[in-house]
Amino acid sequence: MPTNTFNKQFGGSRPFVNANQWAASLGGPIKKQKLFFFANTEGMTVILPIPMFVQIPSPQFETATLANIAESFGTDSASYAFYKQIFNLYDNATGAANAVPGNVAGGLGCSGFTGPDDLGVSVPCARNYFTNLGRPSDESLVSGRLDWNIGKSDRMFFLLQYDHGYQASYIDPVTPIFNMESVQPWWQGQLSETHTFGSSSANQLLLAGWTLDSVFKVPDEARARNAFPTQLAWNSTGTFANLGLPSFRGGGSVIQYRVSDDFLKSWPHHSFRAGMSMDRAIEHNEANTSRANGILVPQTLQAFFQGGVDPLTPDEDFTQLSQRFHPPTRPNITFYQVGLYAQDDWRARSNLVLTLSLRAEHQSTPICHNRCFAKAAGTFESINHAPDQPYNNFLLTGQQTAYTGLDSLGHAVFALK
Repeated sequence: MPTNTFNKQFGGSRPFVNANQWAASLGGPIKKQKLFFFANTEGMTVILPIPMFVQIPSPQFETATLANIAESFGTDSASYAFYKQIFNLYDNATGAANAVPGNVAGGLGCSGFTGPDDLGVSVPCARNYFTNLGRPSDESLVSGRLDWNIGKSDRMFFLLQYDHGYQASYIDPVTPIFNMESVQPWWQGQLSETHTFGSSSANQLLLAGWTLDSVFKVPDEARARNAFPTQLAWNSTGTFANLGLPSFRGGGSVIQYRVSDDFLKSWPHHSFRAGMSMDRAIEHNEANTSRANGILVPQTLQAFFQGGVDPLTPDEDFTQLSQRFHPPTRPNITFYQVGLYAQDDWRARSNLVLTLSLRAEHQSTPICHNRCFAKAAGTFESINHAPDQPYNNFLLTGQQTAYTGLDSLGHAVFALK
């Protein structure tokens, strides 16, 4: 890959880009006229560099801040140890050894802050560096199929497929300890049997299912939490790179299966079809753990310098805190859908066909088996709307269902054409 403008400007090396693809297939008879197989595999691996401008605290800002924290709280305090932990991560950031004084825009990186040692006047609060960070992502697919001619009236096939994906979801600019990834195994299977009744009717039975696991997380959360127990996110744009565990952890796993059956019967002037299908899904969702790490958001550098809040200007120089809660149990939610249909086509004349059809569907109410739903205690008109009331006055928690109920017959159609 040719180097880009930023690499030339900042003297960086040419980034490494790589893409590998492969594919292979094999098929043929196992037993002549009876049993056949087909297998296929394909995949790819991709590495793409991500150019990043990274800003971290300057040594002068670190020294002045630690001195202020020591004076305010003492060198044996938890605050002093916490700030040492923060600066240690920044000092060991990828590319920190090549950092130059100031921010990317050429300023001091102090965002209006002026402190001791001429910080914000002639001494920079920040240093910055340019880097290319890249992680591999890959995808591979393996599938196989068997076709079996059981007899004159019966044929069957079986398909099994495995898709494995690895996604480098997030690259942390400071340390790879906080990188996020998602390993996404996906299994699919399908079994179909077709039976013919003479030359005028047939029936097909289908069984199918799939399971997907797709969780986005830090690979070693214990190590990451030991390195930094929360997330430090800067409110002032262009201050320093965010630090710590990403605030988002999402995704989940899904299991779904289907059973369907279709029947067809033909006469010289009529053709009749009827069938049914049933789908059921089981979901384990990680979305509600997205704030499980807690967040510290200093509104200004002054707030951070003073240990969280400047007592002289608390309305401006403060830190927003989001408490960390223990991640709840992954919700176990199930629901299903059933459908029925019947249709008759009557060829009354060569240019006239009358169709009579009936279709019915039922959608179940989602059920959380570990009671993860919450809902209003009554209708919107009946509940109290006072803004100062406790949440548990109008919200019911620990509910198994999200809705009071759905229509027992969700959709029905009767048509004559």
